[in-house]
Amino acid sequence: MRLLSTGLASLLLLLALLSLCVICPAETTPPRLHHPYVSKEQYLVARAKLVAEQKSYAFDANVTLNADEIAANAILHSIQLEDFKLWSSEGLETPPSHNFFHARSLIDRTRIFSLIRQMPKGAILHAHNTALGNFSYLIEKVTYMPNCYMNTNQSSREYQHFYFYPSPPTSDWKLVSELRAAADDVTLFDESLYQMITINQGNDLGNAETVWSVFSGRFGRIHGLVSYLPVFSEWLKDAFRFLIRDGVSHIELRTSPHGVYALNGTVYDSVFTTQLLQQAAADIRREYPFFTLRMIYATSRTSPETRVLDSLNEALSLRERWPDFVLGFDLVGNEYTGHSLLYYLDDFIAFQNVSDQSAVGLPYYFHAGESMYSSNTNLYDAILLQTRRIGHGFALSKFEPVLSKLVRERQICLEVCPISNQVLKLVEDLRNHPAVNFLHLDIPMVISTDDAGLMTYNLLSYDFYEAYMAFGLDIAGLKKLIFNSIHYSGLFSFEKEILRQTVQAQWEKWIKIVLATTV
Repeated sequence: MRLLSTGLASLLLLLALLSLCVICPAETTPPRLHHPYVSKEQYLVARAKLVAEQKSYAFDANVTLNADEIAANAILHSIQLEDFKLWSSEGLETPPSHNFFHARSLIDRTRIFSLIRQMPKGAILHAHNTALGNFSYLIEKVTYMPNCYMNTNQSSREYQHFYFYPSPPTSDWKLVSELRAAADDVTLFDESLYQMITINQGNDLGNAETVWSVFSGRFGRIHGLVSYLPVFSEWLKDAFRFLIRDGVSHIELRTSPHGVYALNGTVYDSVFTTQLLQQAAADIRREYPFFTLRMIYATSRTSPETRVLDSLNEALSLRERWPDFVLGFDLVGNEYTGHSLLYYLDDFIAFQNVSDQSAVGLPYYFHAGESMYSSNTNLYDAILLQTRRIGHGFALSKFEPVLSKLVRERQICLEVCPISNQVLKLVEDLRNHPAVNFLHLDIPMVISTDDAGLMTYNLLSYDFYEAYMAFGLDIAGLKKLIFNSIHYSGLFSFEKEILRQTVQAQWEKWIKIVLATTV
């Protein structure tokens, strides 16, 4: 009976507690906030302090503008607003929101682009020798040369490839001159060849994975054109002149120094090709004494392991012979289907002692993170292998906070190529490019072209325009990016200082051009 009484008492107590919960529900209203601002002025002071703190982390926070630069910045901003009104009146958004192939004609009409065309650019730190130049040159001059053949067999792996032969190796190969002569319209025929070797508005590029099959295929088609000995240097010199007129003073080319060939079938080695590049730069310096060129030895990330180790040793040998020209080593190609850096780890480990014992060593300039997926882990290995710069680094935002912190602390510069990233389907609207965040995190960055010629444009100005409009830059940001390209280049310190002085004089001249512009 006593146990029953105790149990009953416990039950009654439990029911009482439950009823209290029903009658007095738990407090769900958050506590009232205390607003410390007694006036609008006090609020605006606090707001300005917060904005200033955020800006102190930006990549251009240490850029101090003089009076002329501040005035020029205001002019650029006013012109930019005029351009916005022009697009709006035509029912259009800002060009970076459109695919470059569709936006290009709109960009060409803007006053901002006209001014950026005249702006000094400093250096291009990310470009490939086989895709740097004017592809119209290849059609209008190179395919008109004697002995230029094209493969016309649609079932052949070499279909639409070009090569120079003393006579056709098989019936699949036809003289371009004969194909042109048989065409109803020569202009249309030449335009079809141009479409064949470029990525352009008429191509069906698919998605981020399939676009690479189109992209890679173009390199196969043009190899026989750009690697032909009478063409190799002349085509590059034409590209250098074009870029110098666009405000470029220094170029660092990813180059695979193999495959240059003569009509008699001779294929030249890497030493000969490296000498050709140096001679091409020397020829250009007779016209433009300030111009400099450097080479980054590049090999394909589809190569077998033994080939990569051989390439590392060959690159070091070239660097030991020309330490003032050969900067380092890179693996290039599709990061979706090609091998990762980790795949070649045994090669890198085996090679590191050789490199360490060398008087000059072999620095790395790895492509990494040219992808939208976090499953691409090349950024880990690029950082661990102490890369000097990172080609693209698009996926870095997926590896915060650790990797982005390391990139910032170690001052590993990202070579950002806006148009290439858009064309290769990494981002549709360049206003959503992760570089916008990189800039606010003070991650070192430069603007480059990547494969401009293959993508039908030849000017670094287009990439700078897209960055200026899409990334929210002002004149301080432009100045920082330009001089970053000198600071993070592979030049010796004394060469950097000479280039800084050259570009500074060009910059001051450009500021005067902007100041003279009517708003």
